[in-house]
Amino acid sequence: MLILGGLAASGSLFTGTSIAFGNFGGTNFENDTIISSADAHREYNTFFVNNDAARVADSFTTSSYNGAIYDYVLIDAGVGCRTGQFLVTQDNNNIDYTDISTKDIGGDSSIPIIKAVINGEDIDVQVISGSGYTFKSLVKKL
Repeated sequence: MLILGGLAASGSLFTGTSIAFGNFGGTNFENDTIISSADAHREYNTFFVNNDAARVADSFTTSSYNGAIYDYVLIDAGVGCRTGQFLVTQDNNNIDYTDISTKDIGGDSSIPIIKAVINGEDIDVQVISGSGYTFKSLVKKL
């Protein structure tokens, strides 16, 4: 184990080969208080975008999850491709999101955009200007 920075924890924090950076002073990492009380969901999604309008690629209810992390690939074979991470958070009234990705490769003149909107009790993750693209994602809803 390699630790850079201060570390003070109770319970079992590391198993196997681990690297920790930063200062964790005074934090309690008891398994029963973090892991067993977590409300999270993981899933794999594939969505074909059939036009350039805003298309809902995924959604989740605001009452069930405060946010989500999408590890994704947007691909249209021979036209364009990019890989990234789309993060969205909400507090039932406000929403914020960001898209961190590779540069688009290929020669497509219309690059797809990913955004999130509040739609009633749901958060909709949308792909815009993505006609012909497939949105593949591994999503963690938290």
